[in-house]
Amino acid sequence: MKYSKGLTIAGVIIGFVLLLLVVAGPILSSYLKKYIEQKSNIQVEIIQVNILFGTVKFENIKLSETILNETKISGVIKSVHINHLGLIKYLFHKDISICNIAVSEAILSVELMPGDTSENADMEKEFPAITIDEFEILNSHFNASTYKKDSLKLTIDHLSIDNLQYLSSNILLDAVAFSLGEAYYQTTNGKYHIGWSKAFCTAGENTILFDSLSAIPVFEAQKFFDKEVYQTDRFSLFIPEVELLTSTGDFNSANYAFKGSAILKNGHLQVTRDKNIKRKENDVKPTLQEVLKSSPLFMELDSLVIESFKISYGEIAENEKLYGIVSFDSLDAVISNLKSGKISNGNLTIDAQALFMNEGNLKAHFEFPYDKNYFDCNGSLNNLEFIRLNQVSVPLSKVNFSNGKINKLMFNFRADTDSSRGDLLFYYSNLNFAISCNSRGDTSNFKSRVLTFIADDLVVSDGNPDKNGNVSKGIIREARNRERFIFNYMWKSIFSGVKSTVLNNAVKTNKKRWKS
Repeated sequence: MKYSKGLTIAGVIIGFVLLLLVVAGPILSSYLKKYIEQKSNIQVEIIQVNILFGTVKFENIKLSETILNETKISGVIKSVHINHLGLIKYLFHKDISICNIAVSEAILSVELMPGDTSENADMEKEFPAITIDEFEILNSHFNASTYKKDSLKLTIDHLSIDNLQYLSSNILLDAVAFSLGEAYYQTTNGKYHIGWSKAFCTAGENTILFDSLSAIPVFEAQKFFDKEVYQTDRFSLFIPEVELLTSTGDFNSANYAFKGSAILKNGHLQVTRDKNIKRKENDVKPTLQEVLKSSPLFMELDSLVIESFKISYGEIAENEKLYGIVSFDSLDAVISNLKSGKISNGNLTIDAQALFMNEGNLKAHFEFPYDKNYFDCNGSLNNLEFIRLNQVSVPLSKVNFSNGKINKLMFNFRADTDSSRGDLLFYYSNLNFAISCNSRGDTSNFKSRVLTFIADDLVVSDGNPDKNGNVSKGIIREARNRERFIFNYMWKSIFSGVKSTVLNNAVKTNKKRWKS
């Protein structure tokens, strides 16, 4: 009898507890709904709490300019399901463990605000430790923007994170997998769409693949420059194949957001500039080291490999309408130790080779110390017919080459924030040219003949070495124009050595002429 009576009492207690849990669920659901809507700009149509199974379901969530740590969030979420919420563990250990969180069909806008506008600025200090076995986002759309109105629109078909932890304001995770749909980035004045298609990351494989990566101007060239107040470059980039390799364990650090390596294949970068537009005064450009070290995003790439790229740069000279074009074809390059943010240390190096103007063999090596504000550059250019340079020399400087060959050009210099210094060897032969009267290359009129006669007296066509085997060495000396980018600085430095070689030959020959 006692045994039977004990079972009865136990059954009553269990039944009472189960009844309490069943009754407590709706009560807790109602309380939670009221609490959320009172404490924030969030409305939830349905909340269901099941204490017995530790699940919480939120249906039809609407966020109206909710501010969270300098971020304004608005939009709608169809559902959020939290499975196996460890309420008991929270009561005893003040940390939260969750088996799974699934967010479905979210349409959210996120705006990064200037400064600390958060109503909950110290909220991180109150957060307990959180562990989530799996976090999922399904079929959702995000529009992230800054207070400057730059924006990124992104479609997430599926994203999952395994073993996500929040400990002492640091986020740690083990594995990420995702499939992304359409995306684009738009600047303040809407000049560019930047995006990708079919981005994949499979958990455990540590590889992120993009079918394509692009940065395409919204407006064609003429309309683009008509809208510009000051002179600037117009970029257009398309990369069919992008592969990022990362060890997901390397996300477990507060020092950087991404670590690994990257491979970019078969890309095409087009850059154009119209010099008829006025330049912005005192528009000082930072050095490459200054750009990387000041970045708010932390990155550490052991290597960035570029394969089979094409880069073309087109420029319209003042009072002209035709582009002068420089091209680099079949470009292969390796950028090593690429870092950004406060972790920048050591040396960034670049080794590159390409066909210059689709003919000359160009090789170059660059070294940028992160703790200094200079860079070293050395390289060579071989086997280029001068006539190939007419694409750029005629529209920009009205020099029309009819003969001659660059046999070998070797350069070596150091460039700091003030000037570049180095040396150059320029071997060329059979140089012959004329000065045109316009950017179309017309050299037949009287004006062109006079200009050609004067220029020919300064530049000797015999070549280097001369007929007697004497070699002229060039000197690289170029003051830095702080309002121009690093590529302009490199080109002007090398050209200063070429000019000193050619004019040195001219002086020698003219001395012979004067003596005779």
